[in-house]
Amino acid sequence: MDKRWAGCAGSNFRPGRTVFRPEAIVIHLMAGSLRGTDLWFASPAAGVSAHYGIGKTGEVHQYVKEEDTAFHAGTVDDPTWTAIRRTAAGGFVNPNLYTIGIEHEGFENDDWPEPMVEASSELIAEVAGRWQIPLDREHIVKHHEIRRVKPCPGKAPVEELIRRAAAAGPAVQSSLMEVSAVSNLNVRASLPSTLAPVRRVVPRGTRMTAAGFIATGQSISGNPCWYRDPAGDFFWAGATDRPNPAA
Repeated sequence: MDKRWAGCAGSNFRPGRTVFRPEAIVIHLMAGSLRGTDLWFASPAAGVSAHYGIGKTGEVHQYVKEEDTAFHAGTVDDPTWTAIRRTAAGGFVNPNLYTIGIEHEGFENDDWPEPMVEASSELIAEVAGRWQIPLDREHIVKHHEIRRVKPCPGKAPVEELIRRAAAAGPAVQSSLMEVSAVSNLNVRASLPSTLAPVRRVVPRGTRMTAAGFIATGQSISGNPCWYRDPAGDFFWAGATDRPNPAA
């Protein structure tokens, strides 16, 4: 999927994820245009952001890295989301800490054009595959299910988005190969991301067997490719002698 990095003002997001990793995806509506959202998120006056925005033509803009915390669903009001996290005291954990936010161009009563539906389902499949987020209604959430007063995301065809995302299949490509670590290499537990726990550290020069790879993992130095080992753990392709598994 082609994405354009748009970014946002530094005060409109928080670096890192504290103790949580992404567990769900929140679907939003911009109540405006993609260009207007670009400008709003770039303004320090906004105080809000999302990880992605999708235009009616299918254009995808990224504002915040997935491993960082966007400010898109932090107000909880009479929620109906059954998987919302609660504190030990019975309050709500800020959903921003464990969700990915995707904005969509348009207004409450707009029908969603096919290019936006297709791009959204493809992005959902990619993000869900990267973080092992289940493709169901407990994990693909409408914003108003967190903040009931918001009519967001309007006429979003969420069930159709989930169906298409699920039909896209797994992002991991099976391809048995051997690579060598060109530096000390962290093998991450189950996820292609630096947020996943380090299972073990492999010394430089070690030959590694890869059972497959994913081209949509966390991007490091511009490279989103990660190898999966036979145990189902991941290591970054950029730390090997074959940084592009498909080459």
